[in-house]
Amino acid sequence: MRKDIKHIYPIFYLLFLLPVTTICGQTDILKEITDKFQNYCSEIPREEVFVHTDRSEYIAGEEIWFSTYLLDRQSGKREGIRSIVYVEILNSGNRTVGAKRVEIINGEGNGEISLPDTMATGCYTLRAYTSWMKNFLPYNCFTKKIGIYNAASNVGYFNLKKCTEQIGSGSGISKPGKDVFSSVFSVNIEKNRSDNIDFSIETTDQFRADNNKCYIFIETHGRIEHTDIVRLTRKQSFYSVPLASLTRGISHITFFNSAGYPVCEKYIYIAGKEKNMASINAPDSCSKREKIGVEINTGNDMLNSSDFPDMSISVIPKTGTADKNIDNYIIFGTEFGTLPEYLADKNPDEIPASLIDSFLTTARSNWIDWNNILSGKYPVTDEPQEKWSNYLLGRLVNNNTHQPVSNKTLILSSPGKDATFQYSVTDKNGNFRFEVPVSDDEADLVIQRWEYEKGNAIEIHSSFDDKNPVKITGSQAIDKNIPGYIGQWSTNYQVNRIYGIVFSELSSKHVTPLPVRTRFYGKPDIELILDNYIKLPVMTEVFFELLPGIKLKNHDGVYDITLMDPFTRIWQKTSPVLFIDGVMINDATVIAGLDPEVVDRLDVITGKYIVGNLVFNGLINVITKSADFTCTTLPDQAVRIKYSSVDDESSFREPEFSAPDKGMNNIPDFRNTLYWNPSVMRDKNGKYTVNLRTSDLAGEYEINVQGIDSNGTPFSVKKSFRVN
Repeated sequence: MRKDIKHIYPIFYLLFLLPVTTICGQTDILKEITDKFQNYCSEIPREEVFVHTDRSEYIAGEEIWFSTYLLDRQSGKREGIRSIVYVEILNSGNRTVGAKRVEIINGEGNGEISLPDTMATGCYTLRAYTSWMKNFLPYNCFTKKIGIYNAASNVGYFNLKKCTEQIGSGSGISKPGKDVFSSVFSVNIEKNRSDNIDFSIETTDQFRADNNKCYIFIETHGRIEHTDIVRLTRKQSFYSVPLASLTRGISHITFFNSAGYPVCEKYIYIAGKEKNMASINAPDSCSKREKIGVEINTGNDMLNSSDFPDMSISVIPKTGTADKNIDNYIIFGTEFGTLPEYLADKNPDEIPASLIDSFLTTARSNWIDWNNILSGKYPVTDEPQEKWSNYLLGRLVNNNTHQPVSNKTLILSSPGKDATFQYSVTDKNGNFRFEVPVSDDEADLVIQRWEYEKGNAIEIHSSFDDKNPVKITGSQAIDKNIPGYIGQWSTNYQVNRIYGIVFSELSSKHVTPLPVRTRFYGKPDIELILDNYIKLPVMTEVFFELLPGIKLKNHDGVYDITLMDPFTRIWQKTSPVLFIDGVMINDATVIAGLDPEVVDRLDVITGKYIVGNLVFNGLINVITKSADFTCTTLPDQAVRIKYSSVDDESSFREPEFSAPDKGMNNIPDFRNTLYWNPSVMRDKNGKYTVNLRTSDLAGEYEINVQGIDSNGTPFSVKKSFRVN
């Protein structure tokens, strides 16, 4: 052994033991490694998004139709929550030209983005991510190349196949102990035998002298698949793992020394053991404007699943342009950064093993990092998971300097008969965050300071990411050899505009309602319903006659309200917090000026009431009959907005040709997307069948189905047919 290695090895050995002293104190080191790994995956879960678009190329002015799948990488299953996926179309300057907030229910959501007809011809990027994924951008997000062509432009067209995208090459973590332990511990892997994976482990006498053993740990997508103690009896030791114990995907193999520190990491690809059973039953050829049925056979396992699979289907002219398939995409996902051209958008089972092995030799997971796992120093996660809730973001700034104002309390209210209340304290950057339900129903929100202070302003921010741009590289040079179908699509689009043909309509799906509200203060000590009493002309008389123990007094035109302590019977020196329709006003003069005719009831909390760190020295909420806070002006520096956490959804509409008396059959049918259905449902016979009508355009068409079942099994299937 070299002298430098003799000196370095003990130093690194001691340094590497520092983060794992808890491991060294345990008799069962392998269990401790496993526990730390499982805790890490629980605290830092990995989400993956896949977006199926109807096409990869569009004419400016058209709609991009898409279906979005949100998956948990560890289980492979759809996220069984209500959440949000943010979908953007970015130009080469990383400016957003289209965006959509998509509601996700049980791991699936649909949407469309209308492209402005003024968009320039070029290569664009579709990017999709969740709130949680923003913690790990730009690596952990779905991206896809989108070609957009302007039919009215006089310039040439770029070639989409020459356009490439780059979102980073992984986290760049180093291989633990690579320079030190490679001289004392090395592993070769052989997959020559069909039933086993064989490991040849070479170690030095010095390495084996320490307990004469090591540990093997194999995980795939965060799932532990194999752990064991490996005995090191000689310079070259052998170990085998049954291939049947490993699932399809990238297996991450780590060897640990006897002290519990990783000394070698390897990645290998385990090919699929079964062929995809999904298939499409459709005619091979048909006529123009012919109604045809397409049946999707998902396989017996999916058919008998307790939960239905989610699948989307597009039918478009066949162009030969490669597109992403969910079953291939999920193998690598975003865990290993940008894939080289020979791997991207291809079936790994059909790629020579040598090419995959070459990539995996230098690949590193930007999720599973043993340095973080063993030390317990997890990545900083400022963005929370949006489970059932959306986060309304903003910042408090100084009006004059535009500098952030920190450590100030803001409150969120929503006018209504049942008052809601949230508060948020600004951080060092002046940022605040409020939690609102995921719903496409519009909410009425008021944001204001807890304590009035002049000179500050409230800014509302977009929930889309603007800090981690996608880097787009590659040729966008003009290509005058335009594919024939692009010219045809441009003509189709212009014809549709001339005849006023549109292919979208507001979805008839049920609007996700906002949850039923309850008063945040619960049942009040006093609930005064004015209609139960004789009419009084002014609010001062209402308080005097109907609310004993509460004073509404006038001091030279300025009013204040005081409460009597219900236990000591002493008038309190601190005023209660005042609301109208659930909006804090803290101005008794406003309440005194209300017309009792517009007031429905008064809720009163006579004693102290605590919300988090805030203490209310009593509370009075005046609820008007309209309950919409229109009886008075908004408090100074308050912001009132109409807010829905997700955007409306439209549905794809085929042209109607069933009314010959109205002349509909004479209107040309030049659809660039023949059919789109983001959520294929079972028919009355329990089959997944869709019916569509071909257009006036002859040629080759392709049916593209993408989906995932309840067990986390993704499937992709395509079929071509001809329209004569």
